[in-house]
Amino acid sequence: MKNKIIILILVAVGITSTAFSQVYISKSAKPFNDIANSTSLTQAKRVSYDKAYQYLIPLKYKTFDKASLAGEYFLHDNMLVQLVVITQKNALYFKPLSEVQDWSRTMVSGGVERQIGEYYTDFIKNYTGYKAYVGYFKENSNRIKIVIQDNLGRYAIDAVIYHAKADKTKAVTFINTLLTSISFK
Repeated sequence: MKNKIIILILVAVGITSTAFSQVYISKSAKPFNDIANSTSLTQAKRVSYDKAYQYLIPLKYKTFDKASLAGEYFLHDNMLVQLVVITQKNALYFKPLSEVQDWSRTMVSGGVERQIGEYYTDFIKNYTGYKAYVGYFKENSNRIKIVIQDNLGRYAIDAVIYHAKADKTKAVTFINTLLTSISFK
């Protein structure tokens, strides 16, 4: 009898934790604060999907709808930060960051023959315990794409900083603040 109660409790805890986790590509996603900490993205700055969606509406994404929201959202200094923890080892986010950079440049260029550096900035940088790829359009864009990989190969984070076009300089400055604030557990 005692064993049955313990098993029922374990099953209930497992179901409850799965029910409250967010879903990304049909897999249960881990919350960011389960794998890392950030002094820039505290729980107090975390926002609901509804609030994230309301922030994104004025940015006028052509193909964006509320059903496409994934991961977790944080509001920092009027910039919305989206984080999706990736644990699927076969995902693009686990490829070497130089391959992620090559893939991103191919997608960004869209067959345009001019030098990508004329309109796009991207780089790979090492931090304590992880490395990151950052890419963004220099003009006429309101998002910065970041892929973070912990050095132990356990996690990747797909991150986006959404900002008003007028706040591009502030958002670019925030990249380093955000990335130096993260520590993996």
